[in-house]
Parts: sequence; structure tokens; C-alpha cells
Amino acid sequence: MTRDPVNQPARLTTAAELATRLGVSRAYVYEHAERLGAIRLGCGPRARLRFDPHEVMSRLLVGATSEDPTAQNRTAVRTRTGRPSPDTTRDSPLLPIKTASVQ
Repeated sequence: MTRDPVNQPARLTTAAELATRLGVSRAYVYEHAERLGAIRLGCGPRARLRFDPHEVMSRLLVGATSEDPTAQNRTAVRTRTGRPSPDTTRDSPLLPIKTASVQ
């Protein structure tokens, strides 16, 4: 009995496998998980992510737009931490620099 490859479900890949396939870092894949169509396995804060390679490619070719009605209802899979973006500090006043006196 032979299998029909057209009717078989796509094999889901991990973030690391997808990063290798796309030639990007794993961090990039996590940062763009929603845009790439990530599938969450579980409901906890650290649920595993899997990706359908065909879905990722179609999303990259078409480009996900902000007009997508389903995009507004989605929650972020992973948020960045660390330094604030330059936009949030642009209007902040700078502190004066005190120079050491030379003796």
C-alpha cells in the first residue's frame, strides 16, 4: 500500500529546525512566531511552538498585514525583555555629564 503525499498532513517543525531552514537565528523565529503562524502545543507560559513549513512559506510570500482581522485577536507568543526601544526614550531629557577636574 502506497501513501498519497498530497493527502498527508504536513510535518510540523521546531523553531530551531525552521531557523536553520530559513537561515535565521532561533531568536528571530520566536520574535516573529505569530507572523510565521506558530502553533502552540499546550497552554502554559512556556508552551512548545511548532510550525507548518508550508504555512510559513505562504505567509512569508504573501506577507501578513495588520489588516488581517484575526491578527488583532491573537496574543503575543513571546515578548522581548531588556532595553526599551529607542522610540520610548526619544523625548526623555538627558542627564548632564560631570567632568572630573584636572589637578
